[in-house]
Amino acid sequence: MNEPDRRSGEDRRYADSLEGSDRRYGGERRSVVSETDRMVEYLKKIPVFKGLTQDQYRRILYICYHKTIPGNLFLFEQGDKSDALFILLSGALKVLYDNSTYVAKIEPVSVVGETGFFSGRKRETAVVTTEESIIIKITKTELSRLMNSDNSLSNRLLLNVIVELSEKMDKYTRIIQDLRKTVDANRI
Repeated sequence: MNEPDRRSGEDRRYADSLEGSDRRYGGERRSVVSETDRMVEYLKKIPVFKGLTQDQYRRILYICYHKTIPGNLFLFEQGDKSDALFILLSGALKVLYDNSTYVAKIEPVSVVGETGFFSGRKRETAVVTTEESIIIKITKTELSRLMNSDNSLSNRLLLNVIVELSEKMDKYTRIIQDLRKTVDANRI
């Protein structure tokens, strides 16, 4: 993604440059500040980012890339390197196995690609936009740099990831148990 797509960081720098000149640029500054506040509210809805301070949310926004993607395009394909995670703000995505078998639909506000992102494994599925979608992309390099500079943020994110992955494991365990019961009932 090119530099103009790095909206949140530019907005923050722009807002900082207007400091002390509110009378001249008051309307513009309020617009940037309200956009930042709106984006922080989105981040607060994401379980991986739960429980951060206002300053930590703003620091995460600074490393975000904001982009609108047309429908029917891959965010990533199975086997790709897991070097970014994505937050779906609007639109819809579908998860595919072997780049063709439908697995699930993803709706806003959701994180996509976090498992490989944090585990370091390659993508196990593909994700495709089903309609025009607005996403935020966070690269592994930039988030790692931020986590290395803030132990509190790092600890909170890692604990949140553990909780999220545990909840996913519980969900899939229940699904497997239900499938086994169905298979066993059909054998009789």
